[in-house]
Order: sequence, then structure tokens, then C-alpha cells
Amino acid sequence: MTTPPAPSDVHSGEADLLRAGMVDELVADALPGGPLPPRVAAAMRRVPRHVFVPELTVAKAYHPDDHMVFDYGPDGRAVTSISAPRIVALQLAQLDVHPGHRVLEIGAGSGYNAALLADLVGPTGHVTSIDIDPRMVARAQRALAVVGATANTTLLCADAADGVAGSQPFDRVIATVEMPDLPAAIGDQLAPDGRVVLPLRMGVLTRSIAIVRESDRWVTTEFELCGFVPLRGGNAQDERRIPLHGSDVVLRIDDDRPVDPAALVAALATEPTEIWSGLTVPDRFRFDGLHLWLAIGLPGMGMLSVTRQAITAGLVADTRPIGLATLVDADSIAYLGLRRTHAVPEPFEFVSIGHGPSGPQLARRLADRARSWDRTSLNARIELYPAGTPDSGLPVGAWVIDRRHNRIAVSWPAQGS
Repeated sequence: MTTPPAPSDVHSGEADLLRAGMVDELVADALPGGPLPPRVAAAMRRVPRHVFVPELTVAKAYHPDDHMVFDYGPDGRAVTSISAPRIVALQLAQLDVHPGHRVLEIGAGSGYNAALLADLVGPTGHVTSIDIDPRMVARAQRALAVVGATANTTLLCADAADGVAGSQPFDRVIATVEMPDLPAAIGDQLAPDGRVVLPLRMGVLTRSIAIVRESDRWVTTEFELCGFVPLRGGNAQDERRIPLHGSDVVLRIDDDRPVDPAALVAALATEPTEIWSGLTVPDRFRFDGLHLWLAIGLPGMGMLSVTRQAITAGLVADTRPIGLATLVDADSIAYLGLRRTHAVPEPFEFVSIGHGPSGPQLARRLADRARSWDRTSLNARIELYPAGTPDSGLPVGAWVIDRRHNRIAVSWPAQGS
């Protein structure tokens, strides 16, 4: 890994100008959940991000949407990365850090997030940042020393599943890696009025959620779609990725149901059944809430990741950066695409496409569920109940995801299921 610049090179006219421009853009654009809090904007103006990503040019270091991947796993997926400034800002806005807070960060990364947190908590607060990769801990420590942010930060090589002995209670906990669950050891180390922000994977997709304790459970206050590398260590529980045509068509599911890849490959080769859902949307419309709505009503829904090459080859008719909502059974598959209709004012319509013997039935279920969506994005209520909570103790009609430490219940109170 590249060595951070010397302290004398931290501030330059170019870097300072680009950093100010980056923050100005984040303030002007606003975040998905609202305006960038002034305290977060001020910290991002002060902390020199280019010190933490010396592999990048200064211009790229201060691009709001530029992330960086360090390592890839055997399947080609990123296993170590640094988030884009826009995602960093989003999570810090959700975390609501104040001076004097004690903060635990899970996933040290480059140390940039820890430096921002150190600025936000001030000299009376403290930041403990942990990472399971000793290389990242060492890297972050060097960069924090360069920017002078070591007085109120502690970096540890540790597994999030074990908690952080001797450092609790924390006022805030933030994870910068995708997590399937909130480890009980971490929840136990949070102050009674504390807040946790973590990228929680639900039905394959990941959302950065802010949760607080409410009686015997954790309840969301807000959530936003995002993407992070998966957690490693004792609490790891990754999604299943089932290739249907090499890396060009990959089914992603979040449970252990039996799937016959050969049967689904054969299904994709059959003539498709298209069912237009009647759900139309305008250009640039936010529809990430649709995926939660589908998952609540269609347990076992997965996502289909598709490359442009697969579309050119005629294997699949659509692709989206986050994937396509998908239903499968023993020998059939259906996915939800988006087609341009040129109608005004809503020129796009969702189309359900089924393949295989049960393809028409799966496509109909998917289209019917999509048609019933109320077109909102943040109406879902996400609650984490302790593992072992009986079904009678969960919200009626909720989509329930069973994890090691919690039962995650997702419901849609505004519309029912």
C-alpha cells in the first residue's frame, strides 16, 4: 500500500480548493435523507482526504462519488475498500455525532472516517476504530498520525463479533462494512440512549440504517440504499451467488433454499412471458422502496445481476446497477425489468419477465405485487428483535429474516401487506 504524504505536504492550494469544491457539491446536492448537516460539512472541509488515499490523484481523492477498492476475493468481489465521500457523508449524517461522544467504528478502512469522527467528537470525545485486517489498521494509523488525529483515536485489530472490551459504553456505533446482523456484543456496549448506523443486508440489497433501542428491540429511524464490502470474521454471513451464465448472469439470494442452476439456465433459454405491471414511473424517480415492498410480500425474493454482454447475447432483457428483483422455483425464473414507453409524464413501466414451465405464474406474482406498491421509498419499518423471539412477538405480516443475533422484521405500516 502506498505511504501517506509527509505532514508538510498535507495542505496545498490545489488540495484545499478541491476539498472545498467537493463539500460545496455535497451541500448543494443534499443527501438522500436531507441536507448535509453543517457540522459534518465543516469536518469534511477540515480533514484532508487525499492523505488517506495516496494511490489516487488529488482530483480523484476529492470527487464526491469516487471510492477505492484495495483487494478482491476469488469470485472477483471487493473485500477491502474505501467509501466514496458521498456515502461517508450520508452515514455521518445518520449517526448524529456530538462533541464528547464515545464512538466505535467497525471497519477502519483508510482511517478517513475515523479522522472525521475525531473532528466531530472533539478533544473531550474518543473514537475507537477496529478492523479485522491488520494491514488496514496499520495503514489507518499512519494516515491519522500525518493529519494529527491520534490524540482522541484508538485503532485496534479486532473482530466485531467479540465487541471491544474495556471501551464501552459507546454513545454511537458505526459500521462501514456490510453486515447481516448487529452482533449482541456490540449492542451490549452501547449507552441506553445510543445510536447505531450499519449497512444491513436484507434480501440481498444493503441499506445503511440508523437504529435506536426501544424496549426489547432495535428500531430504525432512517435508512438509505448503499453498497459496502461484506463483513469478515465471526459474524460473517454472506449472500449466496449462483452463476447462471458465468459472471454475466448471477442469481443472488440470502437464504439456504435448494437451487438447481442447470434447471434455471435451461429456463432462461426458453421463450419469455412478459407481463406489464401497470406500475409506471417518471424519469429519475426513486423506486428503491419497491424492492422492500416486493420482499415483504414475496419471501425468498432474490436479485439477478446481469452484464451488458448477457443482454447482447439475448439471455436477459434488462439490467440495473443494483440488480433485478427475481423469483425462482425448481425450474423457472421471473425478474422485474423497466421499459421505456415514451408516455407523458411517466415514460417508464415495470415489466415482469418469466422463463420456464412456471415462468408465467412467477411473472404474474411479481407484476401483481409491484402493481400494489404505494410508490413511497421510506415507509418501511425495520425492527431487530432478539434471536429466539417467538413469531407471536413480531409484527403481524412482517417479512422476517432470521440471523444469528436478531430476527429482523420488515413491515410496511402505511399500506399493510
